[in-house]
Amino acid sequence: MEIWQKKSTYLQLIILIFMIFTTWNFLYNNYWKEQINNPYNQHLKDIHQIEKKVDKFKQQNRNNFQKINEKIDNLLLYTQTKQI
Repeated sequence: MEIWQKKSTYLQLIILIFMIFTTWNFLYNNYWKEQINNPYNQHLKDIHQIEKKVDKFKQQNRNNFQKINEKIDNLLLYTQTKQI
């Protein structure tokens, strides 16, 4: 019985440390989940979506200008050959 009383203190300490660690881990994980889904961070998601749309728009404009430049070049070539 005396040995068990000596060892029980260590066992209680181990259980306490385990409980503290488990509680801390649970709270820490919930904190980060809340931060990710926080409505105040919604503006970051909105900004990212706007940036994607702007990039897509730039690409479309770039393609359109390339097509226009090709048509102008073809037209210039056609007019030059007509003059000769």
